[in-house]
Amino acid sequence: MELPVYGERERIGALDIRREGLYLVFRAELPLWDGLPHLWLCGEAGCVSLGLPEPRDGRLRLEKRLSRAACAALPRPLLCAVLSPERPPLRPAPTPEPEAMGERLIFGRRFIVFRT
Repeated sequence: MELPVYGERERIGALDIRREGLYLVFRAELPLWDGLPHLWLCGEAGCVSLGLPEPRDGRLRLEKRLSRAACAALPRPLLCAVLSPERPPLRPAPTPEPEAMGERLIFGRRFIVFRT
């Protein structure tokens, strides 16, 4: 499974989610970013931090393994990931009317959501 990763107001990469044995493995390779940004995993019920991506070879990289018990605490359904130095609100803002057109308001910013 792949989730879009947003930074500021644009898509900057993807978060790859794979099952490896008893774990879900989250991997992302993103462009360098100023400061110490966290990678936040976001769903309709809120956001959780996956951690700080590590700068390596001119990119930011993150690999995180979560057990089934740890995954139970993740927001459902998963919508996207956000690279941001600030903690997003615990609950995203309510979805505005343009929902039918594939637009959502997440953390006060407008995103276009694609479902596959």
